[in-house]
Amino acid sequence: MNAKESPLTAETNRLPCLSALDAALSVTTREFLCAEGASAVGVYFPSPDTDALRAALITVTSTGMGAIEEVPLTEDIFPSARAYKYGKTAIGHSYDHSNLATLSPFLYAIAAAPISCGNEVFGTLTAYWIGDRVGNVDHLSEVARQLGSELANLTQSGSLPVPPTVPAVFSADTDNSLSIRTPIIFHLHRLAGLLNEAPNTQAATKLAIERVVAGFGASAVAITLIDGDRLIAVGAFGCTHEYVKSLNGTRLSASTPEAKAIAKEGLTVFTPGDPRTSDRWVGEAEGIPCSWVVLPLTAATHPVGVCSLGFANQSLANEPLVWSSLASMLGQTLERTRSNEARYELARNLQEELLPRYLPQFPGILSVNRYRPASAGIDVGGDWYDVIELPDGKIAMVIGDVEGHNAEAAVVMGQLRSAVRAYAAEGHGPAAVLARTNMLLAGLHSGVFATCCCVCLDPETGQAQIATAGHPLPLVRTPDGKFLQPNLEVDSPLGVTSDAEFTSGELTLTPGTLLTLYTDGLADANGLLTRSAFEAALSRAGLEMESLADFLMEGSEKFPTRKGDDAALLLVCYEGQPKFIQQNVRGLKIHRRDLQGARLARHLLRKWLQDWHLEDLTDDAELLVSEVVTNGLIHGDSDVSFCVRRYTDHLRVEVRDSDPRPAHTVAIRPSEDQEEGGRGLRIVMALATAWGNSPAGRGKTVWFELPRTAHESHAASHFVGTDALP
Repeated sequence: MNAKESPLTAETNRLPCLSALDAALSVTTREFLCAEGASAVGVYFPSPDTDALRAALITVTSTGMGAIEEVPLTEDIFPSARAYKYGKTAIGHSYDHSNLATLSPFLYAIAAAPISCGNEVFGTLTAYWIGDRVGNVDHLSEVARQLGSELANLTQSGSLPVPPTVPAVFSADTDNSLSIRTPIIFHLHRLAGLLNEAPNTQAATKLAIERVVAGFGASAVAITLIDGDRLIAVGAFGCTHEYVKSLNGTRLSASTPEAKAIAKEGLTVFTPGDPRTSDRWVGEAEGIPCSWVVLPLTAATHPVGVCSLGFANQSLANEPLVWSSLASMLGQTLERTRSNEARYELARNLQEELLPRYLPQFPGILSVNRYRPASAGIDVGGDWYDVIELPDGKIAMVIGDVEGHNAEAAVVMGQLRSAVRAYAAEGHGPAAVLARTNMLLAGLHSGVFATCCCVCLDPETGQAQIATAGHPLPLVRTPDGKFLQPNLEVDSPLGVTSDAEFTSGELTLTPGTLLTLYTDGLADANGLLTRSAFEAALSRAGLEMESLADFLMEGSEKFPTRKGDDAALLLVCYEGQPKFIQQNVRGLKIHRRDLQGARLARHLLRKWLQDWHLEDLTDDAELLVSEVVTNGLIHGDSDVSFCVRRYTDHLRVEVRDSDPRPAHTVAIRPSEDQEEGGRGLRIVMALATAWGNSPAGRGKTVWFELPRTAHESHAASHFVGTDALP
């Protein structure tokens, strides 16, 4: 490049396959690297979806593996972050941050200069040197300013570059073999680190496909795993639909390249035009030849799957050392993630079996519940909730949290839930229930602690007794917007000492009062669900309980410290004395094997509506109930709880089941539109004035409302408030 040429307009005929910008940046970074003896030089631009800088291009030598691809702007320890934020050259070392130190065995000195023009900063030019001394920082700043001037011209045309997920990596080596292998070694090194952190099979597959396509230049990729005596496809890119369909479910005894690669436990390279790998890549339809590498993935001494790679560019097709490294790291990762997923599924199923299938509904008390498993890690937590009908007509409400996120926590949770139910059924008050449960947990010698909050409510009087063992007190909101606080201290958690004492406090609830019991997955950094957070959810939902529960769960997701924790919510509305309420509430429980369940629900609904003088709602209500109950019994393969509530201006129907999968609207062919059942939410959406489809603990609740006055429109679809009962 002569002195009159700017970095982005230099002749780039040596790199004809690249975009003009990438080629020019490659030339510029290579020239700086060679002039200053750096090990790597990268160009970083702001990420469009995260608060970070991402490498658009990195030029490396064989010792430049420590260059990082993404720099969080929230951490000033990174020189690139400081240079971008403050517009000044910054210097640092790899030992300044653990993320830098773990990327390479070498000690690096790092210098970053802002790529800027005037007051606008576009990104950074960052260089890495082995050792603790940087090169000519003034030279780095000058090159960065030249890049900034050129990028300023690009921004005027609205074409500021967006960094890719995987950066373009180029070699500064002049040796042809090294110029090919050095970027591949960089990508293998980086993929190894990413796969080590992959939480599940889906994430690992996505990372591998992104890297081999963008980094290795693969035109097509298909990854399969061994499942019994077959191969199951877990990810693909650039492959024809027919190929993926034929690959998924292939028997290991078949004569396909993938099955044979597993049998021989060795990679096979297929040249372009080989009939055994024809019609696999979508580009073959345009007459572009493609070679294939079929690579068995191994973990220890056994195969776990196959990675099939297609290359329109054959330069990497015959690189056995590259593929053996990829096979080993990807195979071991997928073996780990599958093992973890199996362990997680076992613990998750155990936990779900220990939670209530759905909560019982009682006259005078309306309750909804939510449970969200931990979103981080591979284990499950010990959160639980329960609503218990006591022999004297009172209702006990319980929520608790066992420490830890593993199968032991789930087992202890089940033991405590059973103990609380048994002690409450004996007639003990909340404080005595906690004392006895505490002695039980201490006697188990499990080494874990638990928190628990018990509320005992008398529906006839509204009197509530509350006791808590290390657990946050419930939020209690009256109909006029006030929050009640029981005169009660939070006692020690369960299991700390066997002789711990527990006290209870009392509150008197008026009809319309809301009680919110929750675990720390819904709490802020101080461990509390705040009144402001509750009011924010209430303002969006009105007094519709299912919506309120959804918005409370949604609001808790904004706390980063709680994203790795599971969360349980028990939301209760005290509606008043049962003798005034029960005349407006009807219910039915239907067993999952009861083939006449939907017919019985329709029959009882017709009778209830006649008793309430709401015959004009019979046709619509029967149709909706039939559809929703059928969905729960057949598609959910679950017991169903069916509840109907009469309000002053509308009828509300709730159908609960224990199938965790949400109900979905499905397209029905015209020939099937007259069949009985199966249309579900399509009918609900068409006829109900308000409806919802919400997760509820182990299962879900589908509810809908119909107006009591005939002139009200059925076309609206919105959430309404729950009025006082007549």
